[in-house]
Order: sequence, then C-alpha cells, then structure tokens
Amino acid sequence: MIADEEVCVLGESNGEPALTLESSPPPLDPADRIVSQEVREYLESRRQQRGVVATTVTKWGHVYDWIDINSQVPGGDVGTPPPIDAPSDASTADCAPMAVRSELEEDPEAMGPPGTVPVLWVDPDLIHAPGTVADFLSRYGIEGELPSYWMDVPPPVAPDGHGHYYAKAGLKKVAGGAGYYGGEGYFNVWNPFSMVPSEQSTVEVALAYKKDSSNVPDETVEAGWHVNGGLNGDFTTRFFVYYTTTRYAQQGDFRGGYNLNQAGWVQVSRTITPGVMLTPTSVLGGKQVEMYLRVELHQGKWWVRVKDEFVGYYPASMFTQDGLGTESMSVSFYGETNDDLTIPGMTENDMGSGQFPTVEGWRRQVAFMRNLQYQWSPDGDRTKFYTDRVGPTKKECYDIIANFSFAPNDPWQSQIYFGGPGRSAGCQ
Repeated sequence: MIADEEVCVLGESNGEPALTLESSPPPLDPADRIVSQEVREYLESRRQQRGVVATTVTKWGHVYDWIDINSQVPGGDVGTPPPIDAPSDASTADCAPMAVRSELEEDPEAMGPPGTVPVLWVDPDLIHAPGTVADFLSRYGIEGELPSYWMDVPPPVAPDGHGHYYAKAGLKKVAGGAGYYGGEGYFNVWNPFSMVPSEQSTVEVALAYKKDSSNVPDETVEAGWHVNGGLNGDFTTRFFVYYTTTRYAQQGDFRGGYNLNQAGWVQVSRTITPGVMLTPTSVLGGKQVEMYLRVELHQGKWWVRVKDEFVGYYPASMFTQDGLGTESMSVSFYGETNDDLTIPGMTENDMGSGQFPTVEGWRRQVAFMRNLQYQWSPDGDRTKFYTDRVGPTKKECYDIIANFSFAPNDPWQSQIYFGGPGRSAGCQ
C-alpha cells in the first residue's frame, strides 16, 4: 500500500524534464536494413491500392499517406465512436504525469487535407524483413512463432523455447461466467533500450478469446506502445495495434497483423494512427509521461481510444460469434520482450524503464499502469481491475508488483509496476 505522503510527488520533475526527441531518429544500421523482394513488392502494392490523396513528411522524417476516410469500408459506412466520457482519474494537475503526444500533434504542418486520415508509410528501404510476407506480418517477425504463455497460472518459471518474457496481470472468465467487453488504464511511456531489429519491447492491453485448453488464444485485439526496430525501421517508441483471428497461425487481410500493414483496422483519428511516433517519453527520477488507453466493444466494433479520442476500430464481424465477435474471455495488462534465440546470450532489451519494480520511488523509476479498469457489460459498465493472476515469466530478468489494495485517498487506484533490464548479473 502506498503511503499517503507519496501520492502527490509524481508531477515534480527533480530538474529532469521529459525526454523529447528533437531530431530525426537514426534508422537501423545499414547492415540490418534487409528486406526480401516479396515483402518489398507487398508493401508497394498495398500503397498503390490505398488511393492516396496526399503525402506528408513530419519533421522527424516519417512519411504519412492520407486517404479518404470513407474509402476504408464498403459504402463509406465508417462506424460512429462511443461517447467520450471522462476516464477514471482523480489526480490533480500538479500530481498527474503529462500526456504523451503523437508526432502529428506536434507537427501540424504535416497534417493532410480535410476528410482524410493518415497511414504511416512503411518504407521497405529502412526496415528489417528478410523473410516472407507472412513473417513480416506475424507478431514476432517469424511465421508460426507463438507466445510462450497467455493465461496459465502460475506463469512458467522460464520460457518454453520461444524466448518470450512477460510481466503480466490477467483477468480470466470463469466457466459459466460472463465475459469482458474492454480494458483501460494510464500507461507511462518510455523509450526502452533495444538494439536488435528482430527483438522488441512492448507494453499493452490485450482482449483475447481461447476455445480450448492450450496456452495460445484463438483471437486477440491488442494495443499499446512498443519499440520494434524491424517493423518500424528505428528504435523510437510508437503506438501500435495488433490482432489475430487465426491463433497467430496465419497473417494477412482479416487474419492478423500489425497496424495497417493488412486489412482489418479502420482508421478514424487524424492525429493518432497505428505506427505513429510518441513524444516525449518518461525519464528516470524525473517527469513522467503517460498515455490513457482504452479498448472496448461498442456496437459490433472493437474501438481503441488514446487520450480523449477514438483512434479507430476492428470490426467484431472479423472474429467468430463464439469468440471476440461477441465478448472477450480475458483482459490482460503487461510488459513483454522477446529474445532472438539465434543470438547467443539473454536479450538485453529493457522492459519499460529497464528498472525492476521496488517500493522506493517506484512512481518515477519504473513502468506503471494505473487506474486500471475492465468493462463487464456490453452497455459500457466498468469497474476497477483486480486479479490474483499476476506474475513474471522469469523474475530474475523482469518482475511485476500489483497494488490492488490501495489507500482510500490514492487517486491511482488499481495499479501495477513492472519491468527490468534483461541480461544482467542475475539474468543470464
């Protein structure tokens, strides 16, 4: 439980402002910028099919194609977002972290014409995608690579060979019980150390449905922030969405993949889009930057909200009616890294800030998620997130602490703290 006097210290910067990226981020090392001809032709073909109205470049050098918002769905029938309500946050202006911004919000000159929405151009000359299109679209850059666990309690002591590490809190539907319709919270945003394009560091909320006793879900909707050099061509922090309808087994249009690299996602916002760079980011011992994130099922669509606007949605009709077509079986909040097992030694990827969660100074040192809630009815009713399903894959490398028994005057309410440095003296 957090002591009363610790509740209101977060907004103080201790002289360390948030980390704003002023110049263009360096791309991958030329030796790592490898792309197959199959992936190159796929990306260029998708761009030609979009019906691009305009193209702009941000001051950071990222290219955005602007498409007619109504061109994304048959008949131009783009869904209407849920009402914007006030999220659960009793923090005062002096105590609250600052809200993250997208590079399009920071650079209004890069905005496209009215009636259009942005799509990040994934330049094949900058990314690391040496395999097939299925590899490129897959969750980890290798077709058939599956998460090592999703819902098992307790989590495994070590990865099962896939090299995936989690620090996770998950809420699972009980047999005969009601499902879930959304999850939300405030996530602080970092730029974790990562240097291998075939690895990544991720923080996300995931809604999933699993139909048998295996550890892998059949269908997911996932959203958060990550550093993924292979997918994005640099190691900046970016907003992402991901889905699978095929248990991660197949990728492509209406099957699964990241962002707008395949059909499925419908973009609505003009300032935040999957793949967009986030700025500024939090600093150790200093100012914290966070993103309010919500995923919710509303009128047959899985909507994703960032801050005070809905970014876009996945049509629930893409999923099965005994799955995410109607409800979720689980709501999970977590950090994740993956280790390329072809490279000797444990990954050095940071999770979150790269610091282990501890009680002392945790609100300015480690990755956190606060004011966590889940939606328990299709009408939008929500309640505080609580679960006893909390744990890391390998606590010597990454760990997690949950605080669901908060002080009555603690405005952060349901909260988790997580992260770690990966390879270290205690993690080999």
